[in-house]
Amino acid sequence: MSVLFIGDSLSDFDRGSNHVDRLQAALDAAWPGKAEIRNYAVRGDFIGRVLDRLDGKPGTYGLERYDGIWDRACDWAFVSLGHNDTRAWDRDGFATPETPPERTREGFLDLIARLKAHGASRIVLYSSTSPAFDLARAKAERQLSNIREGKSKPKRVALFGTPEFLEANNAVLEEIAAETDGVEYLDIYSAMKAHPDKASLVRQSDGLHLTQKGHAWLAAREFEYLTRCGDGAAPSHDDGG
Repeated sequence: MSVLFIGDSLSDFDRGSNHVDRLQAALDAAWPGKAEIRNYAVRGDFIGRVLDRLDGKPGTYGLERYDGIWDRACDWAFVSLGHNDTRAWDRDGFATPETPPERTREGFLDLIARLKAHGASRIVLYSSTSPAFDLARAKAERQLSNIREGKSKPKRVALFGTPEFLEANNAVLEEIAAETDGVEYLDIYSAMKAHPDKASLVRQSDGLHLTQKGHAWLAAREFEYLTRCGDGAAPSHDDGG
């Protein structure tokens, strides 16, 4: 079974020990040789840039990162985006997300159609994770302060993790999954938001990217989702699995 993973920095950083690697290890331990995850996550990605890269649009960041993505059919596909789609910029006081909900919907429907055309019979849309917004906001405020005080060169400043933007984006993905055959929604956001020690799951420097504890926690949630009783998701032990 070939599993295609499309994501952003939360799945691109810490390769070798991130949640995708840990999920692969868990699947290998349970069903040796039955599933291979091909991780095509690229830091900074949002749905528009994913589509631009799939189209081979000149000038797209990391265009070569998708080389060979369609060389093999994918049986399943996991898509984990959201934090870059919902980032806001200082130009309007952090008032609007990078990707409005209507464009999120349009972009994901386009991506789903492409995944299905390349063999994906099961597509899992991940919610965003739930960041420590106070830390993310503090980082943006520090950047703005440094620019005002001449400690940093003028540049655009992004604010990540605005809860209402994340939740609106997640709602679109959940709606798409509810109305589209072969598409599911994995709600990471709610479980992480309720975690009693959420601060330990994210880097204190930005409140967004995962610590090793965070990667382990997320991989456990993924494995539980894929193998839970009655889900029918786990690779079969027989030759037809």
